Amino acid sequence: MKVPFKIPNPQGPCPCGSGQTFEECCLSALEAETPSIEDFESPEEAMNALIENGVAIVEEQLRTNEPEETVLTFQRLKKLGLAEEVIKEMIAAVLLRQLFEMIATDSEFDLERYCEELDELPELPEIDIPDSDYMMDRSAIIVSPKQPFVDWVYSLNIAAQEVSSKDIKESMSVYLIEEVMDDKHFKDILKDVYTVIFEEELASWSTDESRWPEKRNLSMFKKWFSANLQYSVVDLVNDDFI
Repeated sequence: MKVPFKIPNPQGPCPCGSGQTFEECCLSALEAETPSIEDFESPEEAMNALIENGVAIVEEQLRTNEPEETVLTFQRLKKLGLAEEVIKEMIAAVLLRQLFEMIATDSEFDLERYCEELDELPELPEIDIPDSDYMMDRSAIIVSPKQPFVDWVYSLNIAAQEVSSKDIKESMSVYLIEEVMDDKHFKDILKDVYTVIFEEELASWSTDESRWPEKRNLSMFKKWFSANLQYSVVDLVNDDFI
């Protein structure tokens, strides 16, 4: 299976399994050089760059002793006479395979499987070179209503008996935006696009603008909606994007 390489959400769980957020843990090790497949002349060169970034994560794991299994594996392989840099690259290969699997299946980091593959070292896991064909140079804002929006919907007296508050809150919308680099970049983009999003959400329930709340600003938007960032977008449809 070929899957794209992406940087996880900084506020989400770190893929190394430390229990910390990615920003608190391994992000700093990757910020300097995030690989883009188009930048490399061959799959081998791309994989070498990925392994190099994986080594930076492994070094952070060894420094913090989290997860402990990484340290124990490092010590075990060192007793076998392997060079430290070789050991780090082996562990990085296991970590990258788990990271790619996590992205491909939209699942949590499987620490148990990670430990099983560490136990198999020095036999290396097979890793497919990430394929950039499905990667879009876009990020996405996932918008979900909060209670003030629900209250407004019910004030319209339309479908009040048919749609529950829970259903309204769970009716999420996805808006594609330019590729986001960090939290500050996202905040700047949100300032530019929140008006359009606000109007789209209101219009989905009533096209009568006279019934829309007045003085709509960013502060009101944040009270009415949750806006969560998805850093990377993957298109799994073979047809051209329209």
